[in-house]
Amino acid sequence: MLKLTRDNLVPGLSSSFPDNLQFEISKEWQVNPKRNVQTVVGLKLDDAISANKHGAVLLQVSAPSLQATLRTDVQVTEMGLTTKFSPDDVLVWVTTLKEARPVANANVEIRNDLNQVIWQGMSDPNGFAKAPGWGRLGMTQPNEWSRPRMWVIVTKEDDIAYTMSEWQQGIEPYRFNIVYDWSPEFEPWQGSIFTDRGIYRPGEQVEFKGIFRNRSGGEWMIRNAEMYIRIYDSQNEQMLFDSMKVNEFGSLSSSFKIPADAHLGYYRIEASLKKQTGGIGGGGEGVKIIAAESFRVEAYRVSEFEVTAKIAGKSYVTGDTVKGSLAAKYLFGGVMKGERVRWRMRYEPSGYSPEGWEGYWFGRNAWSYEDAAGPQTKLLFSKDTTLNAKGMLDAEVKTQVGDIRATGSLVLEGEVTSPSRQTISGRTSVTLHGGEFYIGIQPATTFIEKDSVLGYKIIAVTPEGKSVSNITLEAKVIKREWHSVRKASAQGGYEWQSQIVDTTLETIQVVSAVEPVAKLYRPKQSGFYVIEVSGRDARGNQITSDTYFYVSGSDYVAWERTNDDHIELIADKKQYKPGETARIIVKNPYEEVTALVSVEREGIMKHWRTRLKGSAPEIRVPLNEQSLPNVFVSVILLQGRMTKKPELEQATDVGRPSFKIGYVQLNVDPGTRHLTLTTSSDKQNYRPGDTVTVNVSVKDVTGAPLRSEVTISVADKGVLNLIGYKLPDPFDTFYGPRPLAVSTTESRAQ
Repeated sequence: MLKLTRDNLVPGLSSSFPDNLQFEISKEWQVNPKRNVQTVVGLKLDDAISANKHGAVLLQVSAPSLQATLRTDVQVTEMGLTTKFSPDDVLVWVTTLKEARPVANANVEIRNDLNQVIWQGMSDPNGFAKAPGWGRLGMTQPNEWSRPRMWVIVTKEDDIAYTMSEWQQGIEPYRFNIVYDWSPEFEPWQGSIFTDRGIYRPGEQVEFKGIFRNRSGGEWMIRNAEMYIRIYDSQNEQMLFDSMKVNEFGSLSSSFKIPADAHLGYYRIEASLKKQTGGIGGGGEGVKIIAAESFRVEAYRVSEFEVTAKIAGKSYVTGDTVKGSLAAKYLFGGVMKGERVRWRMRYEPSGYSPEGWEGYWFGRNAWSYEDAAGPQTKLLFSKDTTLNAKGMLDAEVKTQVGDIRATGSLVLEGEVTSPSRQTISGRTSVTLHGGEFYIGIQPATTFIEKDSVLGYKIIAVTPEGKSVSNITLEAKVIKREWHSVRKASAQGGYEWQSQIVDTTLETIQVVSAVEPVAKLYRPKQSGFYVIEVSGRDARGNQITSDTYFYVSGSDYVAWERTNDDHIELIADKKQYKPGETARIIVKNPYEEVTALVSVEREGIMKHWRTRLKGSAPEIRVPLNEQSLPNVFVSVILLQGRMTKKPELEQATDVGRPSFKIGYVQLNVDPGTRHLTLTTSSDKQNYRPGDTVTVNVSVKDVTGAPLRSEVTISVADKGVLNLIGYKLPDPFDTFYGPRPLAVSTTESRAQ
């Protein structure tokens, strides 16, 4: 055994140090284990810890007869550490294990793998200590796929507790179904690079454009930078290497002449920056790819003809016969009489909301289907044939009541092959309504407190949005619970088994009217509820819509139990606007608990401690412009010891100090960062040799003109149609959802 202190802890536990440690205490134990049976043996640590039963011990157990050695560390402490790491900052929360109370005035140290103290501080009255992250401390990544390791050591009087940034045991962010940055950077660069048409012949000119930004404090900045531009051919041979500076708009553009004897296939264009690498002290330079895109070099022929698909009606209802057509013609105007065509019609499930009824829920939610998969894509008809004398094909398909039971799209598509063996496809789609009317449900809110009254409205409307009267409907209020049982597992210990139980609390008959029919419901218990309304049309189509609401409160709710330390967080909306406040229900498995709430993305943007009571408590998170385009809310629940520590022979300490953690992503509308771009030309049609004049207008979200850089590309549509190429919209590159760069460790899981 080796007593661990602040000064020898990192060398003792770091895998980067050799195995020649000098252990202070050595003892022998005679153990007579039974074959194939796990045997528990107690080891006294008194010689390696303080008189107050505090300390940390590195323990090595060797069995020479088995040629086996086990090394582990043991913390004997009254302190628990909840720690969040990111390139921007580090948050340490020091609490007592026994009662989950904050520990104030504890000494907090952060060390690197060289055992150097890189930050020191004290915990505040709430037990928090906020420190700079590894990026702000000047630590560099060992390689592109790793982040620097940080050791957190906390001491108070003779007590010591510690954690390390890689000790995430089962609470890694990817386990919470959120987008996670596996290799986060400090103040990262991001970019978009693209070509003018995506496909070229050998000997042609490739025009390319790049747009680049640097993110600092969550905001995109334009900075002076020199980009390396590389182009590789299909054999991975470098065809171009150039160094280019970005302009005042953070962009660059150039061209590349493809050699006449170039290899055919996919080419790759990359933009990269110099980047420090090499671990703790840097030590080297590498390159970081900021943006990449591919284009093709082919011996292609420009499209000779085009194929258009049409469906006669604007929409249909299940039970209708659907009629459509395919037409093929040469680009010079000739028809394609008698050419081969392969066509098909299929059904693809999709949602639909009649116009004019914003705020109403139409159709069923995916989780409400008895078949977890819900409606599936279905091929309705397919055939190989030829075009008629006009270069056309007429298509007709009957949709069957009972065969298609939900709204979706009818897709008509076909491929035509010319005498020169060029194949071009055409495709179109229309909506297939699941019935002659839709049922809409509008709850006043999806979040309500227990014993409050929930108002909801019901309406029946045509697909065009006109209300329908005198339709008899059945409305149900259903409470969903999970009945969970903890059973002994074959591996020892216990595991949860949960089963969904739906209980119908109220069933009423509703007759639709011109105006929505208003109803009320007062929930007596917290939990998850469903409102389901159903009916049938004259054709026999079953029509059902449902919505849900959560009820918060301090009473008990039978949520689903899982065999991990995860909890679910439920947000009241799918998207927010800056200035709004998100309401979040925490599925709390404890009666009353201490919680850490944090708002995160590149770092920890905000955090606070609170007490939560009951199984469905609600927290509120204000959102602002800095929340664009999304943030992540983390909730960590801490529970102290619930029962007396068990005897050594017991396999599981079910009353030990415990924790739960959950994440939810909040999407915030980035529309305030969108530019409005309009273009117009001086004429509709031109002749070869004419000059085209294009007028461009750029305005911000308020409608004010904005000085801007504009990229205009002119290309042959026949070439673009070969691969369906369109210039990319760089908005999503910079204002699409951003991944989480924060990781969490919890000493209670270690």
